[in-house]
Amino acid sequence: MTWDRAMTASAFQSTTSSVAILSDDLTGANAVAAALATAGVRAFTALGPTPAMSPPDAGVLVVDTATRDVGPDVAAAAVRSAARAVSAWGARLVAKRIDTTLRGCIAAETAALLTVLAPETLALVVPAAPEAGRTCVGGRVFLASRPLAAVTGGSGEPLRLFAAQARGLAAVGCPLATVRRGAEAVRATFRQAAASGARVVVCDAETTADVATLAAAAAALGRPVLPVDPGGFTLALARALGLVPGAARPAAGKGASGDWAHGRHGRILAVLGSPTAITGRQIAVAAARGWLRCVPVDGTALVVGGEAAQQEVARALAALAALPTSVVGIDPSPRGEQAEPRRVAAVGEGLAQIVAAAMASGPRLAGLFLTGGAVARAVLERLGAHGIWVEGEVLPLAALGRLADGPFAGLAVVTKGGMVGGDDALVRCLAALRAAAAIPG
Repeated sequence: MTWDRAMTASAFQSTTSSVAILSDDLTGANAVAAALATAGVRAFTALGPTPAMSPPDAGVLVVDTATRDVGPDVAAAAVRSAARAVSAWGARLVAKRIDTTLRGCIAAETAALLTVLAPETLALVVPAAPEAGRTCVGGRVFLASRPLAAVTGGSGEPLRLFAAQARGLAAVGCPLATVRRGAEAVRATFRQAAASGARVVVCDAETTADVATLAAAAAALGRPVLPVDPGGFTLALARALGLVPGAARPAAGKGASGDWAHGRHGRILAVLGSPTAITGRQIAVAAARGWLRCVPVDGTALVVGGEAAQQEVARALAALAALPTSVVGIDPSPRGEQAEPRRVAAVGEGLAQIVAAAMASGPRLAGLFLTGGAVARAVLERLGAHGIWVEGEVLPLAALGRLADGPFAGLAVVTKGGMVGGDDALVRCLAALRAAAAIPG
């Protein structure tokens, strides 16, 4: 479900949060929520347009628009609807969370947001996430010092994305040399860009200090800005504006309720929905170290649908029930860097069926690990959840939280993007889930 259906501003009028962030997929939404939660703010990720998804005591509301795999026109319409809702709600800072590998309709969604925000708003695109090995130098994005285009085959140049997706939107760059000259030089560049008619500035950054410099310049600009970034720049700007307190992070489990908030005597289920080779390596390491045993799932059968899909779901459920270990996984095949959106949706729905049935009739589940944004969204919708209280980071861009509502409110959940983390990332996520679910080692 995307946000161009039944979106109303009244869904958000009860909240008093100071920061609102729109994200095009769930794992990304949780990643930025986790960064802000770690800074000491109660963070909530919303999955749909209902009043229950805008709790009045959240300091940050992140909205998953579920638009990663749709076309630019559909994405823009969904983002405009969501932006009108959060604008009516009165957030002091509205931001756009983007993927660290520039997937999705980044330019089209930014342009859509600018049509809803104040006309003098300047979009500041900061693709870097230095804490996760993502940098931007010379207008090109790098992953672990490798050009993004060489890693994913996609565009690694944000200015080209804006030229292709938002041709009527003038965009300019802010080079690293300017950033290194300090906040005043950056602020002068921002002012010059706005005076020339530009609505978008794409900024280089290589370190967290560079990101902080950009945030200081934006905070002192004297005009509204729209952060467009994976999360670090939004956090730095919120700090510079005084929207993020310096207090310690919230206590783990705050917001959890019900029996599912206590995971003793249960097992962890890892839903390994991301098709990337990086995720494949992480699964292999976790299995080799004895952290989980996986049930392979025939993704092609799930895509075919009908009786073939139902037979595969039943087979996977039986195999899961037969495994005696406390941490089990379901792993769809085949695996590769790219997958068609239709396939991702079909596999996600099949995996969601398996999870829901396992929750209802199998051994008790005390925690969920979800990788792949579309798959994570499908699973949580099938479980009747409308939001997640996000408690903090397991590692950069991987989030720990608990389901906020539904039959399994309080259930511990870790989400992680498929391109996130080193080879031991899955082990670290499962260890965090085991601790959160109070499962003995």
